[in-house]
Amino acid sequence: MKNESWEKYINLKNLILLFDAAEDLKIQSYELIHKMRRNHPKPLKLWMEFPKKHGDWIAECVLVNKAKYTQVNVCLNGIAFVPFEEMQIVEERLKTGKSGVELIYELKIIPESKQETLLNVVSRELDENPPDILEEPDHSGMIQLKKFKAFPKASNLEIRDSFDVHSPDLSAWSEQLRLLIDRSDLEILQKVKEIVPKRPTQEYRRLLFDLVLTDWETNGWSYGVGGRVKEALEYLNHDKEYLVISVSPDLVFRKNNGEKQILDDLYRAIHDIKKKLVKNGEVPKEALEKTKKPN
Repeated sequence: MKNESWEKYINLKNLILLFDAAEDLKIQSYELIHKMRRNHPKPLKLWMEFPKKHGDWIAECVLVNKAKYTQVNVCLNGIAFVPFEEMQIVEERLKTGKSGVELIYELKIIPESKQETLLNVVSRELDENPPDILEEPDHSGMIQLKKFKAFPKASNLEIRDSFDVHSPDLSAWSEQLRLLIDRSDLEILQKVKEIVPKRPTQEYRRLLFDLVLTDWETNGWSYGVGGRVKEALEYLNHDKEYLVISVSPDLVFRKNNGEKQILDDLYRAIHDIKKKLVKNGEVPKEALEKTKKPN
């Protein structure tokens, strides 16, 4: 069988470091992934490189879309695709400063050696459409990373001379692993007009805006937005919990001046926030078609 490649999906020469792209946009790398996820009309692709010149990148992995739980060793050499559903995980981990093994542990990816599956080969021979679509979560080549094999020598040249070959070394997973974006995707983001969100002056109102926007990003404002917002208010981070005095039976917030503010109709407030998010351009207009105006 011929060697697998990503040639039908991307031009490898056109890939650039995610961190360089973020610097060009004058934002943090996790902010860039956030923009890639939310790009309209479809998200942009995130890639990951395990440089072949460094050696064999071997990891214990679970084959995700198999009826029977199967754990195997997989060679990750080359380029891997990070599915859309996993981009938010990478975003959150970068935001908290994680790298290397901590960044990719239990992450689901499609490595170069798995993108050209047997199902696709057979389908082409039978003149059928390949069943595996790169962007779909049921791709048969998807794996979940579990354990990482150490390299026989340190990746850092400064410590290689004193490196003990009997001590497992995972430094390459931090120092050589690279996140990539297509240069043409960077150009798309450079052309996008930056949205400056308009927010209320009251901090508790800004909190509600953020929760409703997050619900759009994670749930698409599917049925139950109000319930999810109330649940989120019950489990706020420590730096925000002072804004909520009570969730039940009455929803009571703390205003900027310290006074109490009772919110009589959360669902109407959420509907108003949705309209303002759409007006701001933070959420597409079609989003309101999925929601009903409260009585």
